[in-house]
Amino acid sequence: MSEQVSKLPLPKKQLKNKKPFSDTRKLLKIPERPGVYAIWKNEDLLYVGMAGRGWDYQTSKRGNGNLRSRLQNHAKARRNNILAYYLIENYVGRKISKNQWEEFKDPSKNKTLQSEVQKYINTYLSYSYAVSEIKGKNPRRYSGGVAAEWEKQLIAGVLDGIQPEFNIK
Repeated sequence: MSEQVSKLPLPKKQLKNKKPFSDTRKLLKIPERPGVYAIWKNEDLLYVGMAGRGWDYQTSKRGNGNLRSRLQNHAKARRNNILAYYLIENYVGRKISKNQWEEFKDPSKNKTLQSEVQKYINTYLSYSYAVSEIKGKNPRRYSGGVAAEWEKQLIAGVLDGIQPEFNIK
């Protein structure tokens, strides 16, 4: 990691600026850039992640993933999404009755486990994010390396000593 990447401080103010998943207009306004994000249930930090692996701050090469697509994918609660898995295992799945499980099998009910997780996300969860822009550069530069460093800091509890519930590494 370059000297420049490791010197950028974690943008704590941005990461405390929570937005509800239920406001889909705000999800559409998230930049398609690399960065770090946090997913919250009230004041509890549930999960952190980064987007932009492969972005290169020197060449501005676009890499895999961006903040908007990552957070939209979490909101969709697809089965292969690790956050959806954690929510099913720790919150949603524990409250589903036997009758609800039976309804999931009936296509005419139009209910699925995914729709229950989506409802939970929209009702209880919020997100925050910070774009990993290297300021003072013209043209602007973005870095997946910065995002990865910030993610490590979030997991380590640099944001007011709060560590995420689900992705402790």
